Amino acid sequence: MKRLVLLCALLCLAAPQTADAAKCSSGANCTACKSCAACAHCSKRGGTCSVCRPDLYRSGAAATSSPAPRVPQQRPSSPTTARRPATAARNSITVPASFSARCTGVTDGDTVRVLYVSGQTKSEIKIRLYGIDAPEKAQAFGTQSKKALSDLAFGKDLKVYSKGTDRYGRLLAWLFVGSTPINSEMVKTGLAWWYQKYSPKEKKLADLETEARKNRRGLWRDAAPVAPWNFRKKK
Repeated sequence: MKRLVLLCALLCLAAPQTADAAKCSSGANCTACKSCAACAHCSKRGGTCSVCRPDLYRSGAAATSSPAPRVPQQRPSSPTTARRPATAARNSITVPASFSARCTGVTDGDTVRVLYVSGQTKSEIKIRLYGIDAPEKAQAFGTQSKKALSDLAFGKDLKVYSKGTDRYGRLLAWLFVGSTPINSEMVKTGLAWWYQKYSPKEKKLADLETEARKNRRGLWRDAAPVAPWNFRKKK
């Protein structure tokens, strides 16, 4: 068989090349190969013999040409989306339902900062006075409201009664200095509104606001006072 293949190769080499064979890119089943007498007896039948496919042979020996492996195309992976961390409350510590703390700062007429000490741990907590809403700093009586709360609470030891947290993570609470409820005092003096939307059952605060309105105390001296929640909507 080897001799027959070699004979075919020699005969094909000696055979004149046709125009079709010169143009043939693969040599398989072209008209020149089909009409070649040597190829008619070739076991490779115009597929990979040295005549039909000289491009597969180097220095007279067949070069094993294995096709490149196909790499399955993968969809580009989407960038990993970092999980949003859960919204943490500003007060990231656990506090009891009631505790004592010293007021270290006053933000406005309804918000303070206190220093809470538990064992060896000291934490500053932001507290929103429950049930009231004071004028914003840019509003009429905003400065007076902040000063009134400072006079009542700043630098003093307060008793804090927690009422949960608001949507900003601030602790909502009743604050007492001695036996005086600071929340109520702010409404009584006309320097804070009863925040009816979030404390509808606080009838005491409702009565104190009615009294302050009647006696035109604080912000109620204004001919047309604007509630803080309405003021914020306009900003």
